[in-house]
Amino acid sequence: MTVQAVVYASPGRLELQDRPDPTPAHDEALLAVSHVGVCGTDLLVWEGGLERVRPPVVLGHEFSASIIEVPPDTGLRPGQPVVVEPLLSCGECTPCRTGNSHVCVRLGLVGIDVDGAAAPTVAVPARRLHPVPEALGLREAALAEPTAVACHMVNRAAVTPGMTVLVVGGGPIGVLVGLVAHANGAGLVVVSEPNKHRRAIAESVGLLTSSPDDEPVDQLAARAGADGFDVAFELTGLGVGLQTAIAAARVRGTVLLGGLPHGAITAATAPAVLKELELRGSRVYRSADFKTALTLLADGRVPAKHLITKVVALDQAIDGAFKAIRDDKAEMKVLIDVGGDAS
Repeated sequence: MTVQAVVYASPGRLELQDRPDPTPAHDEALLAVSHVGVCGTDLLVWEGGLERVRPPVVLGHEFSASIIEVPPDTGLRPGQPVVVEPLLSCGECTPCRTGNSHVCVRLGLVGIDVDGAAAPTVAVPARRLHPVPEALGLREAALAEPTAVACHMVNRAAVTPGMTVLVVGGGPIGVLVGLVAHANGAGLVVVSEPNKHRRAIAESVGLLTSSPDDEPVDQLAARAGADGFDVAFELTGLGVGLQTAIAAARVRGTVLLGGLPHGAITAATAPAVLKELELRGSRVYRSADFKTALTLLADGRVPAKHLITKVVALDQAIDGAFKAIRDDKAEMKVLIDVGGDAS
């Protein structure tokens, strides 16, 4: 039996292909996919920007699903709604052996390194399943993976109650970081984003925003008081974004690097030395971040329905989802409804 899937066929080329229905290994679960999120990493793969990816591969690493088959010793059952932590680690390298498998030296992902969820069914390691709370629908649960990214970033930056937080870059991850920081008790959260449509979405979920075209960085920093922001998240992957984060952070503040540059970037870093800033990186998430993400989505502190700007059917995914987020920066979160109930 074959199923229709969105496949990365070669650099710059996506195809809707018929693929064999997956057969799960003894330690894998077979899932019926509900919704799949499309993100910047998918675009990077499509462009051929991740050299490790070997086409053809079915895309889709942000998704929700229901269990079809699952090994008996997992405590899970057929029909149960789940999300998937899509990390594939080796278990042998130093990071894996020291409890940091999310930064495994051979880290892979479902939907990038092996076939993912842009298809009706997918087989994944059963140990990577997380049950979806009853209060959370499968459509909104598809945002668990990017929300877990945001939770990990906020944890890495050690945001605590009362802190002032700047988020440079108001795309989906930036807005989620702002919401998670607010949920952690941050006293002030400002999202800096040039796109007016994305600023409007951020404002609609209760975040303060700034336009870098209209507000100089010294005025932006002054929003946090004379000293600047306790924490600045750099999520653009651009030199100008890093420079803004460094300039707006207070003396001995923290700059969290979460945007992955596509090449070398240039930024004036002398202020980071003079202010003794801490620069910290953040990559994907731990399992605990997924659990926190599901809680925040279920209780509404991360209002997923307000962040989903478009939903398309699987057979419309290449034009309606992948090309949409590449070409229309007004979109926030675009989902593929694999179940055929796009709305």
